[in-house]
Amino acid sequence: MSNDLHSGPWKLFGKLEYYQLMSVVFEVWAINLIASSLWLRRFTYGPVEWLWRSLTYAKMQPIRVDGQKDDSSSDPHSVKAWPPSQKRAPHGSRAVIPQIDCPTGP
Repeated sequence: MSNDLHSGPWKLFGKLEYYQLMSVVFEVWAINLIASSLWLRRFTYGPVEWLWRSLTYAKMQPIRVDGQKDDSSSDPHSVKAWPPSQKRAPHGSRAVIPQIDCPTGP
């Protein structure tokens, strides 16, 4: 069997030193972080997640952040349906933090 199967598209298998491998890893990681940050500024989901959700709910899910209408009242699976009061997580995260009133004690 040929070694081409394990060498990848750039034929770098066995040709890079450890420090060069780490450089490639961090460069790919940085590109991924920048690209995903730019993507999530415009879109709610990644493309595969959007496709998966659309197939699961058997209807096209909204993907754009801007200009999408709020259909959460009719969709029981929507994050906006519960809890009634929400706020965004710190540092620009898209996570939703539920506001729950808890008694502090006697």
